[in-house]
Amino acid sequence: MPRTPRTCKAFKVANPVADPVAPRLLVCNLCPYSTTQSGRLAGHMRAHTGVKPFACDKCPYTATMSHLLARHVLTHTGDRPFACDKCPYTATRSDLLAIHARTHGGDKPFVCDQCTFRTNHRTSLTKHVLTHTMERKYVCTECPYATASSSNLTAHKRIHSGLKPYVCVQCHFATAHPKSLDAHMLTHSGDRPYVCGVCPYTTSNSGSFSRHKRTHTGDRPHACSLCPYTASRAAYLTVHMRSHTGDRPFACDQCPYAAVSSSNLYSHMKTHTRQRSFACGLCPYRAARSWALAKHMKVHDTASAPAGDVSTHDTDTDTGTLQTPLQSQQDVWSRPFACDCCNRRFKTVDRCALHKVRTHHREQSFRV
Repeated sequence: MPRTPRTCKAFKVANPVADPVAPRLLVCNLCPYSTTQSGRLAGHMRAHTGVKPFACDKCPYTATMSHLLARHVLTHTGDRPFACDKCPYTATRSDLLAIHARTHGGDKPFVCDQCTFRTNHRTSLTKHVLTHTMERKYVCTECPYATASSSNLTAHKRIHSGLKPYVCVQCHFATAHPKSLDAHMLTHSGDRPYVCGVCPYTTSNSGSFSRHKRTHTGDRPHACSLCPYTASRAAYLTVHMRSHTGDRPFACDQCPYAAVSSSNLYSHMKTHTRQRSFACGLCPYRAARSWALAKHMKVHDTASAPAGDVSTHDTDTDTGTLQTPLQSQQDVWSRPFACDCCNRRFKTVDRCALHKVRTHHREQSFRV
């Protein structure tokens, strides 16, 4: 008569097989997980109970199993035993190296069924799908930040704690995210293994390379669920969604102003510090924002460049006064880009091109 299978709260033993030598299958009572090793089942059960007895002695990291802790310790030692044979990439785990290898072969087997998004990692697809549902169940307790990924929340919390456990072994650089350390390491070697096949663009960062390729394909995989808006990056969609919700999480500490993005808040803060980074090439005017400078440049649209013979003394483009030969030479050094239609000089090639379009092209259209 066969023995009754043993059961308990944590696991149960599946029905014995005909072969008494074969290992018994231990099945979790809380999920479909099964294994033949009791130690693995015990470690798995900690995922349900939340117990993490294995602690790192260098940072607050804890793990449910000893091999997870051993893998984590490699992030402190800098040991990356798995190397790519096609580029300088190295990894702490063999599965991460296998995922990286797909970037060389172009293999992206995981496809979104709601848009054209493709990826080489199942986890990336899972995160992407949440951009369609906008489910953000992981919420920071110290600020309005919310995300669809628990790992993103863990990385975000380091902003508040200031913890930077990932340290470069060649310099003093430290970061809160392992991928940032990977990208930083390439700055020491100077390698830029990601090369665009359409233009001369190269980069050391796979994420930057993926975003660059969309400038050629026009792919905008991140779609708003409330309007036709689409974006090439998830971060752009996040900012856009605040136009629907009215959320403005970035607040100025000197006035009631609040912004939908950190970049908008950064630009606003210049109004308090009086920092004016954008300078006019035709007059002393300076602005804190690029759009303000563009608006100002329309003032110069009606002013045409001086015509006729050029005297031995050049005219200063800012003040309109005559310059001595020494002053003229200094102007050449400080404003190396000269208009080929008049004697104006500019600090950057962009300002010179803008001058020619707004001044000389307009003159030519009037003559016609």
